Amino acid sequence: MAPEFTPKPRPPGRGLSAKLLGLTLGFIMLAEVLVFLPSIGRTLQVYGDQQVIELERGVLALELLGNGEESWGEGNQSKENQEAPAKGITRA
Repeated sequence: MAPEFTPKPRPPGRGLSAKLLGLTLGFIMLAEVLVFLPSIGRTLQVYGDQQVIELERGVLALELLGNGEESWGEGNQSKENQEAPAKGITRA
């Protein structure tokens, strides 16, 4: 008499469907990260550019005020003859 073949019961979650589901979820998460990271980088770049512009404005304001002298626009000059000092701030 030949022994009868009885297959071992498979543990749940180890079939082909579960593997495909896992791969699908993995690729979707990877795609989400690859889309989201450049967005974060762009946001940080814009924020940094805005901070540089604000700092340049602050430096320009301090240069216009001078070293405790009269502030720009005050004094004996008429309004037509008032001009800002020609100090250039250039962007890198």
